[in-house]
Amino acid sequence: MKVIVDSFCHVYTQEYIQELRNLGSRISFRSDVESGVTRMIDTLTNDVFQVYKDRYFDTAKRLQDMERFGVDMQVLTVGTPGIHASALHLLPHEKVKLARVLNDALSKLAEKHPNKIVAIGEVPLPQVDEAVDEMERCVKDLGLRGIQLYTTIDGIPIDSGTFMPIFDKAAHMGVPIHLHPTHPLWSARRNYERDYALSLIFGYPFESTLSITRLILSGVLDQYPNLKLITHHTGAMCGIYVERLQSFIDDGSVGTKPRKLVKEYVRMLYHDTAVSGSVATLNLGAAVFGADRLLFGTDYPFGPENGCFNIRETIRSVGSMSATREEREKIFYRNAQGLFKF
Repeated sequence: MKVIVDSFCHVYTQEYIQELRNLGSRISFRSDVESGVTRMIDTLTNDVFQVYKDRYFDTAKRLQDMERFGVDMQVLTVGTPGIHASALHLLPHEKVKLARVLNDALSKLAEKHPNKIVAIGEVPLPQVDEAVDEMERCVKDLGLRGIQLYTTIDGIPIDSGTFMPIFDKAAHMGVPIHLHPTHPLWSARRNYERDYALSLIFGYPFESTLSITRLILSGVLDQYPNLKLITHHTGAMCGIYVERLQSFIDDGSVGTKPRKLVKEYVRMLYHDTAVSGSVATLNLGAAVFGADRLLFGTDYPFGPENGCFNIRETIRSVGSMSATREEREKIFYRNAQGLFKF
């Protein structure tokens, strides 16, 4: 019997949304009666974070979709803007409160469905001390299985020395980290990526690529070789351009010389399969990263059909890979079992 664990999908809890409203963040909520979708919108930049009324909040419908497609378990992270986005425009103590409210709600959800849901927490960076404390509370007190970080936090790259205590604690505790892309600060964007949702469609994978590369070149992965980092969208551009990056390192263009080859670093990370059903991308990911480092992930409930398109097409694409039965089992669930320990 095929077992499937969706290792990278999303949820909004009612408690999180209500706390955003209570704290007076820069997010506005606009509902469309015809489509049945409420959109969270950054009132400064017009960035849109969709909130699907049913799948994001209705656990019964989520479980129905899982049953329909044979997904045995979902690993849940909050959908963007999460805790770190500059769009929130919250004071430090307000971010701490929002993180605690969200993590408490996620813990209750996982406790209610222990055989179906694994929850991943949020930490209130850039307040590092508070973030370390909240990570410990998430794992030790609430039973959450990891934390989610973002490619930049208030415009600060994830490899900044500011955030090393987080990596240090995560490595020490063996806590997995979901690395989710986010928009750069509005002032740092180029005009021509602001149209047609380009900053979301291609900007997100680009931000992931930049962050993964910075973690390699800055020495963070050398300093913390046991970090359990999970990238979105199958490593973004890293699988395609791993040799290009290596060539720029070799000719001295990047100004630093990592201890290992780039391909060795990207094989230290885990990468999900959320690429909208592209078999070619998954085959490339398996060739570059190895089947041991791929995790079945769909980005549910984002995408067409309230995310069901992504579930169906990702199952099909993994099943169509040039992989052995053992390798597919690793991708579908065995790698996740080892990583999240269930």
